[in-house]
Amino acid sequence: AHDVSTTAGQLNALSNPAVNVRYLGWQALHAQGDKATPDLAKVFNNKREDRRQRARVLWLLAAAGPAGVQQATKALNDKDPDLRITALRALRQNTSDAVPMLARLSRDPSAAVRREVAVALRDVAADAALPLLLQLARGYDGKDRVYLEALGVGAEGKEDALWAKLSAGQG
Repeated sequence: AHDVSTTAGQLNALSNPAVNVRYLGWQALHAQGDKATPDLAKVFNNKREDRRQRARVLWLLAAAGPAGVQQATKALNDKDPDLRITALRALRQNTSDAVPMLARLSRDPSAAVRREVAVALRDVAADAALPLLLQLARGYDGKDRVYLEALGVGAEGKEDALWAKLSAGQG
């Protein structure tokens, strides 16, 4: 049996290889809301912690409440590009205005992070998305097929406005 009556037990369940046990830990931690933020932040900020566990905790932080979102936002600067992508995905689900975060990550050194930004721009209005799409287009190396596809997804419905800017030399 797995004891999920304490935060420590819940975190332990969250790292269990069995998905049903992880789910029990997840549900109990999620139910705590921002009350769990200090313990979750401690796990996330421990760089020696398993990166999968840090990613799971990141999703919980982003959904915990204001203090959790604040902690999760720090992950946008993590050294690991996969965790920056996870932070972006988790925060997009839990914040109303993702544009500042997308703007920040549109200059990320990792092409994978920039691809994630491009795809996220699909849901952003053209006036806010166009400068970021132009920024991302400048970061295209001319070879990365997936990057090009991601730009296409982000530009969906905004192609004419984007083309006008690019052909006017504003890109």
